[in-house]
Amino acid sequence: MESRGISEKGAEGGRRLSPSQERAVSHGEGPALVLAGPGSGKTLVLTERAARLLQSGVPGEEILILSFTRASAEELRLRFCRRFPRTGRELCFGTLHSVFFSILRKRYGFGKRNILTEGERQRLLEEILRKDKRPFPEGEEFRRALLLSFSERKRREESGDSENRKKKGNPEEQGGRETAAALYFGSSFSEEDFERLYRSYREAMEREQKLDFDDMILRTLSLLRREGESLSFWQRRFRYILLDEFQDISEAQYELLRLLGEPERNLFFVGDEDQSIYSFRGASPKIMQRFLSDYPDASRYLLPENYRARRELVRLSHRLIENNRLRFAKKLRAMLPGGGKGREYLFPDTEREYRFLSELLSKELSEGLPGSEIAVLYRTRLVLTSLIPFLLRRGIPFSLGERTEDPFSHLVTEDLSAYLRLSLRRGSRADLLRILNRPPRFLSGEALREEGSGLPELLSYYKEKPKARERIRELRTDLQRIAALPTEAALLYIRKKMGYEDWLLGKGQRDPAPFSEILGMLSGRAEDFPEKEDFLRFLREGREELRAACRGKEGERIRLMSYHSAKGLEFEIVHLIDVVEGIVPSRRADGREGLEEERRCFYVALTRAKREVHIYVTKERYSRSVRPSRFLEELTG
Repeated sequence: MESRGISEKGAEGGRRLSPSQERAVSHGEGPALVLAGPGSGKTLVLTERAARLLQSGVPGEEILILSFTRASAEELRLRFCRRFPRTGRELCFGTLHSVFFSILRKRYGFGKRNILTEGERQRLLEEILRKDKRPFPEGEEFRRALLLSFSERKRREESGDSENRKKKGNPEEQGGRETAAALYFGSSFSEEDFERLYRSYREAMEREQKLDFDDMILRTLSLLRREGESLSFWQRRFRYILLDEFQDISEAQYELLRLLGEPERNLFFVGDEDQSIYSFRGASPKIMQRFLSDYPDASRYLLPENYRARRELVRLSHRLIENNRLRFAKKLRAMLPGGGKGREYLFPDTEREYRFLSELLSKELSEGLPGSEIAVLYRTRLVLTSLIPFLLRRGIPFSLGERTEDPFSHLVTEDLSAYLRLSLRRGSRADLLRILNRPPRFLSGEALREEGSGLPELLSYYKEKPKARERIRELRTDLQRIAALPTEAALLYIRKKMGYEDWLLGKGQRDPAPFSEILGMLSGRAEDFPEKEDFLRFLREGREELRAACRGKEGERIRLMSYHSAKGLEFEIVHLIDVVEGIVPSRRADGREGLEEERRCFYVALTRAKREVHIYVTKERYSRSVRPSRFLEELTG
């Protein structure tokens, strides 16, 4: 292992309003854009701004304070109510979706019963798939991909640019159809298939009078554009609109707030374009920049102070982000003295990387640092498949960040496990259905309708079709050959000889990178388990141990989180793993804007650290040579 320092030195201190914060909260009437860097006290600025409005005589019920999550909206409310216990109840604190739903509720009489729950979403989808003539695979992965595709399609409808994207050849055209198609059917899952399922889903929601988060935006925007009386009512109701995390807004949400803000235009928007990392939800730093064009008379305020991180870490992150062009020029400064530490480690491979990380985490915990003050951040969740066994072995308690999926239940993991179980003659009807057309064999699941049916029933179903019977016999032969091989060789046979990898990464697959990663990881782990039974047990126990490790006292557990999940949080010590090309930045990054978003993601990860940041690099990942991330040169340049 090679190690080198990459920072200088930082400390803590209390404060009231700084001069820059005072200027922002003292803003008069009209639109204002507040550029707030990491640790700059934006929550304080928002609550103080609301307090100044109250002190100037603005009625509390005319002030709307918005955020993007319930947690952040509640934090804003609690902070304000602690200072102003009486008047705090007069202001309206909420998420954008909750406020939009309030508008719909007043106009149409909607209630909680109309909000689509996750359970109802799953039920509607199951009913649609059951009624459709096509046989669909079992399991959560397909359903999750399809629902994400539906949501992506609706978000494009919000911005009204679905047709424009198709004309421009945008890779996300066709409503995100490629996501579900490439994962499950390849090119056989057509645009018509997706449209039919999407239409059925929309009709089912309308029939049951249900709304999801995407609908709340669409319906509210349509209502306010169409009905001037409703728009005037809400404009009078909320004369002052304060928004947190402006950089996370979508085009449709921005348009809604612009409508609500007329005619007085008392919009006080706080954000940091350098932390805009949700382009997949429609957010873009361009919206923040456009604010100044839409409101030429807007005041602009900068909060350059960082009260979170020590001086060295602030300088480190600034050296990185100043390489972006799509940003406002600004110089940030640390308000804490030296004492920060940043280190970069170079390892021959991931095994030694994760072993060293586990030892360092154990040391930090043994020195009395609460687990909740330590974070291990990653760009892609697929690294968890290899990392988690090292943590479990060392007995390190951890919790997974919000919405982090279980890598032991990944689509590819489930596919390869099904092949192995079938080769051992322990496979189920569900296993056979799962891999029947992965890769495509053009065989119908209709032959496997009965519980317990398998290859004999499949042969009987195609008794009049010799080509189909030949493909079934070939599958049976392949399973027999897999049975005779050790695990690593068996996985290689499935991937290469049977054509699974070509299908997974081939034509129609929008993004092969995550699947290449998981294939490499599973093959790497298979080396330790020559017997297929042992490998399957490892995957099964890993899934169970993962759930068990996430139980217990929150404060004792370190946090495993993606860069995106960690946004808005802070920790004493942050470990950034697998900072290599292809992961950081992701090989999916498309063009200059895509690369700039990847740099913003890494910037968000870096700026979570208050005292120390540790960066991990390897020379190899699963027998393939890799290079350190180009961003590391920018840190030291």
